[in-house]
Amino acid sequence: MIKIAVASGKGGTGKTFVAVNIFQSLIKSRLDAVLVDCDAEAPNAAAFFTKKLTGTIAVTQLVPVIDESKCVYCAKCHEYCNYNSIFILPPVKIIKVIVDLCHGCGACSVACNYGAISEKPDSLGTVSLFSEKDRVSIIESRMDIGVMSAVPVIKAAIKQIDPGTGIAIL
Repeated sequence: MIKIAVASGKGGTGKTFVAVNIFQSLIKSRLDAVLVDCDAEAPNAAAFFTKKLTGTIAVTQLVPVIDESKCVYCAKCHEYCNYNSIFILPPVKIIKVIVDLCHGCGACSVACNYGAISEKPDSLGTVSLFSEKDRVSIIESRMDIGVMSAVPVIKAAIKQIDPGTGIAIL
């Protein structure tokens, strides 16, 4: 598979314009191509086509839930967390998860010897699949409002590319 990435660090440079036109040219040339809209904060590539929405995939990550009745406030979970997403004050028995900082790695769950930490899925966004003639041709990543990083949603969108696709425009 050939991957063509249209990228820039600045908004308004015409990334979508270029990607959409490359995709359109490939389709008109009857080449096997898929367009992946990786602008998860404000995707709009699908608006330029009349493809049918054929599927939506929820993108989630597991975040810790602390059962304070089992917690002994040893702070081991806090020590294992590389992202400082667990706030703990052992002397006054306060422990909180800062979900916006959590990367869903599960280190805190592994660290807890008391079974005080379980995990629940937290929504990050969606991946939408647009098709024509029973073939996915546009994949759109869209992060939920308030989510700090688009990376997991973009990775989920890229995973949806059929390995047999000839050319993928990202």
